[in-house]
Amino acid sequence: MSAADLASSAMSDRHVAAMAIVVWAGALTPRHVPTVVLLTTAAVAALALHRRWPVRFIITVAILASFLSGAAWAGIEPAVAERYVGPVVLVTDPEPVSGGVRVAAVIEGGRYDLRAWGSPAGGLRNRLMGERVQVEVDLRPLGNAPAWLLAQGLSGRGTVTSVESFDVGSPHTRIANSIRR
Repeated sequence: MSAADLASSAMSDRHVAAMAIVVWAGALTPRHVPTVVLLTTAAVAALALHRRWPVRFIITVAILASFLSGAAWAGIEPAVAERYVGPVVLVTDPEPVSGGVRVAAVIEGGRYDLRAWGSPAGGLRNRLMGERVQVEVDLRPLGNAPAWLLAQGLSGRGTVTSVESFDVGSPHTRIANSIRR
């Protein structure tokens, strides 16, 4: 391939701008597909990039963005309504809300938006991100939650009914939180 051929097949600024737009559009239109289809699309994109086919690469990357967006949304499993008793890891610092506290926490691999009022709120109020807290919580699905909650990758919501004990977390969490206290 000559230098002129390489220059004509390279991606121009217009190609890059078009790719940014179609990737954005692809991410906004999630399509869940089997892993084999996802991997095949990634291989086609790699081939198009290697062969310097900019238009084919842009189209394939847009499709890939849609498939990856679908895979991300499929990974969010909705919670079932249940009572959970056990440890939770705080993902955020508790923040005050009307008469209580709100905190994001990981419960058995799922991320939940937890609220506490009264005595349980007092047990959570002084905790920090990364700490493990032994709680009793009523979990429920998000239902028709606002889009900003869905974008956080939450599995559900919960109301904390009891806070038993806490652990300051892993060594690196302990060090970071000791600086913040």
